[in-house]
Amino acid sequence: MRGFLGGVLQETWYLLVIMAGFIGLAIYLYANESQGPPEQRGRAVTQIAPLTVPALPGPEQPRRISQQERARAVIEEHERRIEENPESEEAPALLHAMGNLARHKLGEYEQAAQYYEALLEEYPDWKAISRVYPQLAACYERMGDELSAQSVYKRMIKRFPEDSQEYQFARAQLGL
Repeated sequence: MRGFLGGVLQETWYLLVIMAGFIGLAIYLYANESQGPPEQRGRAVTQIAPLTVPALPGPEQPRRISQQERARAVIEEHERRIEENPESEEAPALLHAMGNLARHKLGEYEQAAQYYEALLEEYPDWKAISRVYPQLAACYERMGDELSAQSVYKRMIKRFPEDSQEYQFARAQLGL
């Protein structure tokens, strides 16, 4: 019997090592679990003060600014650039960007509409002017001003040729 058991142990020693490893892991996990937070332990323990680590001396970390603050800063910068040179080639694109920031990042539809209206008024021949009309109408619709939105669509019908997408879009929005 002793020879048989010795033979089996000799041939399967690696299985015993693996089993011992699992048993050791189970004991380790159990021991660490009993030192976890009180609500996970299942038994009462005394309250232990949390460990506090003093801050290292050094430069202060910059405060993260919100998307709204960033959008407002960009709008201010664009306004400054337009004021400095209203005839610049980039002025209409800056005004358009200001409208988009006010509309999408700030949710200020009235302000966005003012930027878009200024763009239509001051730069009517801008290469991307066709995109401004639907954005302006969307602002009016979000504000609940259907009459102004319809007015924008009527302006589109007057401005664009009958075979254009802009004209067809405006007609569809007006139900014509």
